[in-house]
Amino acid sequence: MSNEQQQQQADENAKQQAVSLRWMSANLHRYKPDSHSAQLIAEFLQNYQMPWTEENLDKAFDTLVEDGQIQESENTDMPAAQPAPPVTPDPNVPPWSPSPLTKAAVRTMSVQEMKKFLSDKKFGKQFEQEIRDLKITKGDSK
Repeated sequence: MSNEQQQQQADENAKQQAVSLRWMSANLHRYKPDSHSAQLIAEFLQNYQMPWTEENLDKAFDTLVEDGQIQESENTDMPAAQPAPPVTPDPNVPPWSPSPLTKAAVRTMSVQEMKKFLSDKKFGKQFEQEIRDLKITKGDSK
């Protein structure tokens, strides 16, 4: 196996591990992690050539439970994971990104977005100055 292939395999393993950890965290109320169940789920995904995603882990787990190959946990002490609360924007940070602006970011903005930022009572002047500082010319719009 070449170094590049080894790196690709390591990257894929890391991705699968991250997806698995997110899935397990969200499913602790019904899935008790053990090596046998993990192996069955991995084999299921491989046998059906399914990408390693949270949705597919759900499908594999549910199918294996229905087939009686895995027993669903009755862990009532572990509630289902709740979504994170919405992030409240920092009132001292401009509503555009990145700040300071880049020419590339300005090219992707719609006219409505620019008007909204320019008319912002708190940050409108800053937005206007950042646009001015970029010294955008007609040729930069492409």
